Amino acid sequence: DALGAMVHGGGTPAAGTAATAAAAAATAAAVEEPQASFAYRVLGVARDSPSDGVGLVPWFDFIVRAGHANLVGDIVDWNEELFAKVVAEHEDKELRLTVYNCKNRTLRNVVILPRRWTSAATNAGLTGLKVAFDNYYGPLHVVRLLNVQQGSPAAAAGLQSNSDYLLGTLGGVAFRNSAALVGCVRQSLNKPMHVYVYSSVADTVRVASLVPSSSWPGEGLLGCDIGIGQSHVLPADARDTIGFFRMTGKTLAVNSANTSDSDIGAASGHLHLTPRPSSARPVRHQAKTDQGFGQIHGEREGALAIELDWKLSNGAVALYFARPGSYERLPRLG
Repeated sequence: DALGAMVHGGGTPAAGTAATAAAAAATAAAVEEPQASFAYRVLGVARDSPSDGVGLVPWFDFIVRAGHANLVGDIVDWNEELFAKVVAEHEDKELRLTVYNCKNRTLRNVVILPRRWTSAATNAGLTGLKVAFDNYYGPLHVVRLLNVQQGSPAAAAGLQSNSDYLLGTLGGVAFRNSAALVGCVRQSLNKPMHVYVYSSVADTVRVASLVPSSSWPGEGLLGCDIGIGQSHVLPADARDTIGFFRMTGKTLAVNSANTSDSDIGAASGHLHLTPRPSSARPVRHQAKTDQGFGQIHGEREGALAIELDWKLSNGAVALYFARPGSYERLPRLG
């Protein structure tokens, strides 16, 4: 496949070039799984580490090459020390990483400077990265959240109906099917379960802390329905970007002191602002409100969450919770 050929062939992509686009298209068009389809999945980026701020997106990003070292292989070829060895050889020297993003299936270069840095962790390493050898090939498995109930463990974790997708655990367990999710939930009963969540509203990946419980008044251990399969994949326009990693505690709200982990938030008013990367996709006009035009992203407590087509500073996005009678659905074009 194109990714394997690029890595084994020793080439590296130039960001934004036709060659990168061609390689991504060829990768997407591949029918048979390549023999070597494992690489280093990014599972964590420590705050203020050498890898913070370089644009790595946990869960979606795979490191396939570090310097001149090819990191793609089969599971039987896994060399746990290879990446660490390359990093050690580049202490206080720039290290170019070739990164494959499984969300929009593109390759790009990222440069980090491995170095000793101050951290609360006793074994922070030279990069601040947490990686795991995982399969980059095949469909992107996600679990869509539906009907998050008020007062439920899912709601307490800031999860949103329709627009939030569970990806996997912080430890690297992918939710490839419902059994994988159910197993993790049962093992974490009444204990925090840290999971990666993708928001199609803000195009962000974040870590949420779920505490499955049977003691809350509603049904289920999470208090939500889930959707898996072709009807619940990421929206087509969400695949136009690589996504954006949001550290927790950076939500901005209007008319509310609530700063939960949710990318929508639970503002006491009807308007909410949340960080959004400048590379995020444009807003589609699906509804007209008294606050302007916007794109519908889901429903909460009888109100539609509509992303307004506002041009805001600091890369923020405005979400309007429109009650019946305050919005008009627009006819679909094309």
